[in-house]
Amino acid sequence: MARCTPAATADVDGDGADDEIALGQVNTGRWLLRVLVADGSAAEYPFDTATSAPITSPWHGAAVVDGAPGAEIALLTDLGAHTMWFTVLTYRDGQLTELGPPPAEAGQAEGWVVDSADSGWLGYTCGRSGPASTLLVTSARRIDGPSGAEGYDETSVLFGWAGSGWQEISRETRAYGHADPDTHRLAGWNCEGLPRFARE
Repeated sequence: MARCTPAATADVDGDGADDEIALGQVNTGRWLLRVLVADGSAAEYPFDTATSAPITSPWHGAAVVDGAPGAEIALLTDLGAHTMWFTVLTYRDGQLTELGPPPAEAGQAEGWVVDSADSGWLGYTCGRSGPASTLLVTSARRIDGPSGAEGYDETSVLFGWAGSGWQEISRETRAYGHADPDTHRLAGWNCEGLPRFARE
């Protein structure tokens, strides 16, 4: 796999066999992802990372995120002090294409974003409801009072995969005290095959 270094193996096309995933740097901020599927065919995806961010490798992992057959590929594309932006790829009809995230809540950053800070958190939890895949999107913001931080308001929205897109199943809200040990529990990626955060 010229110009690329093996990154992982995963069943990307959903046929039950592991496929080879490799990644190469073309130049500063420019990368090439290549997947060699078990039948011998290949798919490529060129992409950019933010040149201002210290991203030595955008590879994050592979996990089943949506309800279609095969694992998705998560790539780190931008990095802030505590916020991380990702591109999530899926394999469709022999091509690697971007998988869009569920709709963002009002005031929430657009795209595949994870965060964990004293100001709040944002994360994704992969799961199942019977035979169907689900994705729980959790966001929280800090509530400040006259004497400082009082706690957090958290919103968790459960989505299912409806053939070609996300469909909301349910939602719930929860309040935490600022010192509650359960705060930030659902921050980051909570999906088998993906580290919670890019620095892990």
